[in-house]
Amino acid sequence: MRCGSSNSIEPHHTIEPGDVIVMLSDGIGEAENRQGSLFGFARVEQILKIAPTNSAQGVIDHVLAEVRVFADTIEPHDDLTIMAVRVGP
Repeated sequence: MRCGSSNSIEPHHTIEPGDVIVMLSDGIGEAENRQGSLFGFARVEQILKIAPTNSAQGVIDHVLAEVRVFADTIEPHDDLTIMAVRVGP
């Protein structure tokens, strides 16, 4: 799975069968742990590179599980919104 983030619109990007498109809110990257460290978007990119891609729900579940482990019992200060779409064959 290719991984990256963008704040701008590129005119063309090839999407192939099996690709997973992930969109998420800033609350994912800004989730905090007990030490006050942020989860961070670099960590999100690392997690997406190893996430199972057989289903969009699998990607979502994987990311949210990692955020929950990181944050432990710290409640999020923002929403944890994530949407994934898997391109079918």
